Amino acid sequence: PENVELVPFLEPQNKLVRKAEPNFELCSLCVQTLNQIMNTLLQIILQSGVIGSCAALCSYASPYGQLAVTACNLVCDVVGIEEFVKLIKAADLNSVWMCQEIKICPVHDCEATTCAKFVDTSIIPQNGPKGTTFSFDQVFQILEQTGTGTIEFQVAPPQGQILGAEQLVAEGFAPGTYEIRFSLRVEDNPEKKIHFPTGVYKTQTAVCQGLCGSHHSHTRTLALYNGNFTVTA
Repeated sequence: PENVELVPFLEPQNKLVRKAEPNFELCSLCVQTLNQIMNTLLQIILQSGVIGSCAALCSYASPYGQLAVTACNLVCDVVGIEEFVKLIKAADLNSVWMCQEIKICPVHDCEATTCAKFVDTSIIPQNGPKGTTFSFDQVFQILEQTGTGTIEFQVAPPQGQILGAEQLVAEGFAPGTYEIRFSLRVEDNPEKKIHFPTGVYKTQTAVCQGLCGSHHSHTRTLALYNGNFTVTA
């Protein structure tokens, strides 16, 4: 649910967070924009058939604001309207892959047998009643440079909807050690229809090249960690 705050924080361990280079900022803008508008544009393409220009297609992004329209035109103009339409049809709503195909986001496929591994993980506390804030701290190593990547974190309650968060790493993972930190407060909120049942909650963290779970090229699960914690009565 949108009302549950489950936000990952990633930083190179023992280093300051580096400011993104301009091309990586453009990659982030491309992915963010297409995440917002791609489904709308796909429906317009399927319904209308031939679209004459980038401006004509991107005008349908106006409900998302002028920035979305401007960014859409910027991305579309890189490859032209015909190729842009082909990519939207082929992308399966995978904005990371599409931005890589347009050559806005970097491609650097890791071909090694092991590209990354988790080296330290903790969930504190392991058990707690409703109202507890559970903290997740996970350290992983990247062994080879990758292209644009993502980190996906999921919490599966004993019953009900899976909670999740995803973080884009536009510049890709450079070799080194990284730390991911999350927190989740398990407190019912009837007004927002949020309910945390008692029982064992399973967690999964995936570090991925490309978009986690995608079948497209330049996509691979680099490291996977499964954990659990328990909400008591």
